[in-house]
Amino acid sequence: MAASETPPSFVFTEPSRAVRLTALAASAITTLFLRPVTRLAWSAAAIVVVTLAVTVPLRAERRWWVQVLVVVVSVVALGALRALIANVARRPRSRRLLDGPPAFEHLDVMPRRLLVFLLRCADGLRLEFDPVGRELLGVQAAAAEKVMSETLRRQYEQRHGRDDWPRAWAEISSTSLGRATLLDAVRSGLAGLITLNMRFVGDLLAAMLSIFVAAVAWAGASAARTGDPLVPLQVTLVAGLVVSGLAFLLWTVGLRQVVLLDPDDVAGLELPSEIPMMTDEARRAREDAHRMLRETEEYEAIRSNTGRTFLPKVDIGASYVRAVRDHTLRQCLAATAEAAMTLAVLLAAQFAIGRVVSSWPADDHAAWTQRFVVGVALLPVALCLATAFGFWIFTQFDRVVAVVVGATLTAVVPAVLAYALGQGSPLSVGGTAMLSAAVGSLPLAVAELVKWQPTTRTPREASTA
Repeated sequence: MAASETPPSFVFTEPSRAVRLTALAASAITTLFLRPVTRLAWSAAAIVVVTLAVTVPLRAERRWWVQVLVVVVSVVALGALRALIANVARRPRSRRLLDGPPAFEHLDVMPRRLLVFLLRCADGLRLEFDPVGRELLGVQAAAAEKVMSETLRRQYEQRHGRDDWPRAWAEISSTSLGRATLLDAVRSGLAGLITLNMRFVGDLLAAMLSIFVAAVAWAGASAARTGDPLVPLQVTLVAGLVVSGLAFLLWTVGLRQVVLLDPDDVAGLELPSEIPMMTDEARRAREDAHRMLRETEEYEAIRSNTGRTFLPKVDIGASYVRAVRDHTLRQCLAATAEAAMTLAVLLAAQFAIGRVVSSWPADDHAAWTQRFVVGVALLPVALCLATAFGFWIFTQFDRVVAVVVGATLTAVVPAVLAYALGQGSPLSVGGTAMLSAAVGSLPLAVAELVKWQPTTRTPREASTA
């Protein structure tokens, strides 16, 4: 039977509680963070909070209209600075520095880092579909293979001629890591699913990381004044648990429900976090790839089955969890490093201006700026450690134990550090420790609630089976 003639299935499959909870959470997260209006509101709020935090010495003891003027000017300066950073990052040399060398020399298909991520995921992930799902996913994969091979062939022949292409394609398609080859990853449909999931998860984490940076900046402004780092540390630990928990769920439980999307919609999709880095060349490459897809015989079959939903069984290996963890840490490092650089420039500007106009004593102003700069410099490392800590909890402990361990360490570690530095009263330390433990346990509890459900086997389950 041809793929385009696949009849509709009337077999009812009841989604598991994990799938229903994940779908509900994804819908809520999309509404809160990814809708254009809410995304704009969160971004604007984050920018305003950051500028309020950085300009504390300039606004202290000033009239309200002066404070408003300072904030407005700072917001404009922050927007211009972010636009400048994005413009520099879009340049070819910057992209190569950020993304690493290409996977295949002289062929602009993907960075080597992305290829390694795809192969590690394909090596450690197994999705078991029903017969109809396997057939339709195979149709998508066949079209993706044709587009990829044709794109690479055109690039290769432009640089090296036509004679040696069959040998080059054989070497490219057989690129392997562990048990997975590039061709197997494409033909199984995993490469397409992983790439699309990477885009959506990355966009969501980018939105949440901007909120985290704003929260840390606000807490850091107060901590720089008092010299007490307790609250920024607790915010960072909680943020690390939220980021790791969300990433873990979306990369594991999120794959239990697969929806076939319209290829035209996917081709025209530009997520908010992608727009600043999008170049005309990248858009032309997407248009060319979509044009090639429309020319394949599988295109109409894909479109006619848009919206069909499947609930595959998911098997997760250790290499897959490590790949997701490393990819998430890399995104956290990149986002917070950019934020740290931006904050450092703003702090330097406010320090220079504040030496003239600030109402604070010069020594207090210098000490505040110095402490804030130190905190900003430690921000990328602190969040990456907190995120890695969250992934460690998810993979090492089961259910209630994971929640207890995460909540306890979230409360204890900052409190111990605060006492070691001689900062904070027992009452304030205890109160904030209990609050951070309660908030930090929420993503752990949600993750543990939905990850140990039928249709998924994690590395820990597989090792004890």
